[in-house]
Amino acid sequence: MRLKFWLLLLSALWLISCEYEQTDYRYNLGADFISDPTRVVMIDTLTVHTYTTATDSVITSREDRLLAGRFENKLGVVTTAESYFRLDPCEIFELSETAVFDSACFILYPDDYEFGDTT
Repeated sequence: MRLKFWLLLLSALWLISCEYEQTDYRYNLGADFISDPTRVVMIDTLTVHTYTTATDSVITSREDRLLAGRFENKLGVVTTAESYFRLDPCEIFELSETAVFDSACFILYPDDYEFGDTT
């Protein structure tokens, strides 16, 4: 185990110590982009935005219920619910080319399902 550690350490130090010493080297970055041999280091940054979703005992994938709201418990943990849906026209319902809508109604009936403070 110690031998592997020392071999790994020496290999890493050997790789780090390698440097190109030739002074007449032409960088392949375009015609006369860099006139003298300098050390070119590429630095790239990446920001990762992540979030965690926890599966809960609340069923959220039903056709007849849309969950929406925000709840904060005693420990300050915030739980939010958002619902997304798409309205598709019925296949049996056909409109003429000259039909014009003057209004549309989307009615949601509450089913007395609630959690937390609903005021």
